[in-house]
Amino acid sequence: MQRSVECPSLRALALALIVVVGTLASGRTAEAEPPQLAWKVDASPFRLSFLQGSRVLLRERVGGPSGPGTRLSYRIREGGAMGQLTSLIDSRSIPRGTAYRVATTESDRIATVSVTRTAKGLRVAVDLGSGKSTVRTVYESFAGVANDS
Repeated sequence: MQRSVECPSLRALALALIVVVGTLASGRTAEAEPPQLAWKVDASPFRLSFLQGSRVLLRERVGGPSGPGTRLSYRIREGGAMGQLTSLIDSRSIPRGTAYRVATTESDRIATVSVTRTAKGLRVAVDLGSGKSTVRTVYESFAGVANDS
């Protein structure tokens, strides 16, 4: 009488080999792909944060006066006054991303901030729209999060 003995570790090894061969045949490595980049928006003050999985990589700096070292602010030509994006008005889907309409400190100016996916990551575009004043300089500042590895 012949008996068949099943060894769980051999079955696991065979399954692992099938997975590796299948992976090699598809041209991919057996390593897990890193989580896709994503973004998050805070409505007021308007602020972008960029994440990989659930880990924050970068976020716009808040606080302090408008200008260098702060998030999405700008200097206008007339008199050198400063302006800043303030709060989210609304958002809409666009190809590969989202466009956000954002109020500014100028009552006649509404900005559009678009975040879209690219082959290598994310792209942010800022359109300060039209207003009575002329934008001379745009400032943006992010705070990075240290890598644990």
